Amino acid sequence: MARSNKPKKSYRPEGEIRRSQLLMGYGPGAMIDLLYDAVLIGGLDYWRYEAPKHGVEQIEEPRLTAKLIEVMRGLGMNPAPNLGLQSPPECNFDEATPRQGIQALEFPRYFKCQRCHSIAHATEFEEGSRGRTHRCGPGYAKKPARAVPVRFVAVCEDGHISDWPWDAWTHRVGGMPRCDAPDIKLREGASGDISEIRAVCENCGATAKLAQALIPALRPSCSGARPWLGDRDVAGQRCENKARLLVRTATNGYFAQCLSALWLPVHDEALAEAVGANWATLGTVTSLEVLRVLREHTPQLRATLPADWGDEAVLAAIERRREGADKALPPLDEAEYDAFVNAPVEQEADQPPLGCRFFARTMRAPAEGLPQGIAGVVLVPKLREVQAQFGFSRLEAAIARADGSYGDDAKIAPLSLEPKWLPAIEINGEGLFLRFDEERLRAWEARECVQARNDQLLTGFRRWAAQRHGSVEFRGARYYMLHTLSHLLMTAIALECGYAASSIRERIYCREPNHSGPGKAGILLSTGTPGSEGTLGGLVDQGRYLRYHLRRAFELGTLCSGDPVCALHQPELEFDERSTEGAACHSCVYIPETSCESFNRFLDRALVFPTIGQAEQLAFFGERP
Repeated sequence: MARSNKPKKSYRPEGEIRRSQLLMGYGPGAMIDLLYDAVLIGGLDYWRYEAPKHGVEQIEEPRLTAKLIEVMRGLGMNPAPNLGLQSPPECNFDEATPRQGIQALEFPRYFKCQRCHSIAHATEFEEGSRGRTHRCGPGYAKKPARAVPVRFVAVCEDGHISDWPWDAWTHRVGGMPRCDAPDIKLREGASGDISEIRAVCENCGATAKLAQALIPALRPSCSGARPWLGDRDVAGQRCENKARLLVRTATNGYFAQCLSALWLPVHDEALAEAVGANWATLGTVTSLEVLRVLREHTPQLRATLPADWGDEAVLAAIERRREGADKALPPLDEAEYDAFVNAPVEQEADQPPLGCRFFARTMRAPAEGLPQGIAGVVLVPKLREVQAQFGFSRLEAAIARADGSYGDDAKIAPLSLEPKWLPAIEINGEGLFLRFDEERLRAWEARECVQARNDQLLTGFRRWAAQRHGSVEFRGARYYMLHTLSHLLMTAIALECGYAASSIRERIYCREPNHSGPGKAGILLSTGTPGSEGTLGGLVDQGRYLRYHLRRAFELGTLCSGDPVCALHQPELEFDERSTEGAACHSCVYIPETSCESFNRFLDRALVFPTIGQAEQLAFFGERP
């Protein structure tokens, strides 16, 4: 059969996004500008994995999956009991096909003519290879003018999004009834500032200043639309909120809500199997004392329960089997913290084996010892982190509690109507873990001035929390100190390790001692790259120069270019955007928000190093390390 000369149809995509970007800020429900258009990324039901060359890449991380199910159920979502994690679809730009990739919705659907300034629905403009055009009519040139998406949309706190109701809103605010043939034009001043923008109906003369959309009484009702999930009749919701005008490229238009977990070399499966095989003997064990006696005097247990499985781990496995599958895995932060604290001491020529995903060794203390307050340094040349997105928020970022949960009224929008899986990526890299001296921490927390500062921070925190959706817990002076030191160390280390400050991320492990267990205090600084074998060791090596970096951090933290205003900030008295901070600002401790786990909240350098105008006893490191 002769080959047809008919050109093959092209399915080239409209744009491309890296897999990691989909989880960091361009996931379902996010707005993206293209060359001639703007789109809204579709929900998970519109992600395609059907091309034969590219299968679905499943990611296994049981601890993270269990935590995601718990968090999503607490938010009113309905995840599948066998919720899965998988990488976003892989699509070769040159081999694009509708059966592979992510579908997006053209949004906003209203466009503005660049010549006559008319605003109308996309269907009223001509569509071409270089975007939409408009024939302006009498009084204008016959050549079509280019039309661009309107740069304003309507959103609400629940994540709903829709076009701004230009026609109805202009006439209502302008105090005139809707005319029969509305012709809305958007008149912008020279600066483009919202105070100079007016919506005008050329037919009846109704005029509304766009700045009036900021007045609560003049805001329209929210439509409840969730277009990333499907049509209005399927995905729409009843909404009692007032819609808010938002520039579609504004940074507060989308906050990805993610959870992550480190891969740990634990023996959960093997240990569970060993406990199950010996259940006739271990089923009645309820204390460490009985377990130790049995392990010592029972040959079968000595043979099937290796000595490196500690008594605590074995007893925990017994209790998990007794309680059922819902208690099968320890909390994320507890397991990670214990893995670092119990890391073996480094040996000469100790190298990670080929293919290793997690390799941590406790650094031997240098001749001069570790800085006061630091109990240990753990070097982590191999680290694998799995990060998964389960939702997003608009207008304000939802901050999780210390255990990863959220308040009942947290405003987090779902990625799918019925989540059966979530997008995730694997990040391979390296890390540096610092463990703090618990006795020294408790003595510091007992100081009268530290307790007074804690009360001041608590007052400011409560004022801030009262204005938010989703209950956020106050984490105390201990967390403020650890979090602030983490930021200062990241800035200091970035100057030496070869990585930009924005590529280093933090994980804070913090708990004050209470009836449920001993306290914990640790900082993990890590860096990594999705889809690679890891990094080059520049960050790990800086752990051997900790004292030097603490001194650099001391210099950065004791004096800020914003002092004395920064140092004397009073969170309990000044109700502003910094109500959650003490002595902290962009000039001293703020870092890129991609690196911070709390969006640059809960910081106070006066609790770390001596600061102008504050008592020296406040500082955990009272002297230069």
